[in-house]
Amino acid sequence: MKKMYLILIALTIMLLSFCLPAGAALQTFTYRGYVTSVTPETGNLSLVATHRWGCSYENNTTTCGWRPVTPQPLAGTVPTDEVFTVIHSGTMVEATSIGIPGGSWTGIGLLVPVYETGGWYATDLFGDIASLPAPLISYYSVSATTTPDCINCTGNRCPADSAAVSIFRGGGLQWNGTLLAGQAHRYEDIKDHSAVSVRFIRGQASSGLCPNGSGGMGGIQPVSIFVVHVDPPASGPIPTPQTSTGTLAVTSMPSGGIVYLDGRMTGLTPFSRSGLSPREYALRIEKEGYATWEKNVTITPGHYCTWTARLEPLYGSLSIRSYPLNASISLDGSPKGFTPLILTGIPSGMHVVELSKPGYTTTGSTARVTGGGIELVYLELPPVTTSPG
Repeated sequence: MKKMYLILIALTIMLLSFCLPAGAALQTFTYRGYVTSVTPETGNLSLVATHRWGCSYENNTTTCGWRPVTPQPLAGTVPTDEVFTVIHSGTMVEATSIGIPGGSWTGIGLLVPVYETGGWYATDLFGDIASLPAPLISYYSVSATTTPDCINCTGNRCPADSAAVSIFRGGGLQWNGTLLAGQAHRYEDIKDHSAVSVRFIRGQASSGLCPNGSGGMGGIQPVSIFVVHVDPPASGPIPTPQTSTGTLAVTSMPSGGIVYLDGRMTGLTPFSRSGLSPREYALRIEKEGYATWEKNVTITPGHYCTWTARLEPLYGSLSIRSYPLNASISLDGSPKGFTPLILTGIPSGMHVVELSKPGYTTTGSTARVTGGGIELVYLELPPVTTSPG
């Protein structure tokens, strides 16, 4: 029965990915709850979810947090078997899945309470760390950007053999470097001997990050698997994480825009990055066929800064019709075919259309093309009249 359940889940995700519109991404579900059972032999972890991560939007400000839900039993396979070395029945976790609640956990975090703030913080992360919202203990945060192997892409995803990893503490960058699949790095703060270790197991990246690549294809978003562990200070209680950094969340219409932060390519919309030092950043979004969107954004400690970029199309279309039919079309002096015809990929602006047909007078008009729009041009060609002989 359990095997059949997992097969049905897999088929559901496949059908969802086939039915997605271009540029769409499957919905993510992130829950917090108590583990009820673990089965290392099958890689399965079950929990009872008591909270779900969610965000509300008001006055151009996003507020995110854990929201109580009716207790809900969920089960799924873990992203790596190393989960079972530290997570057991009765422990509190955060868990994320894509497409449907449970089925296959793309990220799991082990949570501990920090009583000074009444919140839950992570000591260990497994899987796709970008999908796990709980902050790390001891002021730490980790971000990673995978590099696509553009030769071996399938659909909207490419394998990633390396990842650019950054380790922050209290908002300040402590280490950054590149990890190949299977490599790890450990950073230790000599002041209190706390430490964080990051290991890159395997990864994926969006094909939209490749030269001439397109991130607008539908399907399951790329997922990368990391293992992160934090060692608290050698003595004393676990420090309460400070809110000295902020988070940037960017979406675009349409999605699949390449995000540049201070001139550095950092991801693909929809995009979020936590652990940013409070200051002003130059945000730029580019997508083929659309005008570049640019904005200076200010990150403030403890807040989400959210922006939605409406990308303006650079090209439009012309629908050219005539009476009589089969008139030869000239657009800005270049032959294009015969009426009726729809011409796409026309740059925005004014264009000259001329129609000609043997036995009829050549007739012309101007048309203004707008990005993303379609302009109708209809011309009647009068017959050529001959003077009485």
